[in-house]
Amino acid sequence: MSIREIVIISIKLVWLLLCCVSLISFFNNDKAYFDSEVVELYYLKMLALTFPMGYIADLFTSILLLIFHWLLKESSYWNYINTSILWFSMVCAGYVQWFIWIPLMYKKLRTLTTR
Repeated sequence: MSIREIVIISIKLVWLLLCCVSLISFFNNDKAYFDSEVVELYYLKMLALTFPMGYIADLFTSILLLIFHWLLKESSYWNYINTSILWFSMVCAGYVQWFIWIPLMYKKLRTLTTR
């Protein structure tokens, strides 16, 4: 492995770790579902890590979860399930954006400008 590959893997791991810390810190907070500031802080942290694709994924996932919430009865764990699904959709969208699409666009621009 070259130094460049090690740096890229390290950046991916740090990014994923930051996303996990955001979710874990939200779940470990006693006021997670009672204090709106805790929810807003969690959302802003995830939005900063996954912007703009995370916002789009969150929008569509929220609409789907709202439909499922209307169709199914609410369970006592609905808030945790809802938060976990939203977190997962934002992480997937952010990963695809930062580590797949942007490098592909960079390679394409690089080949277009070196011709």
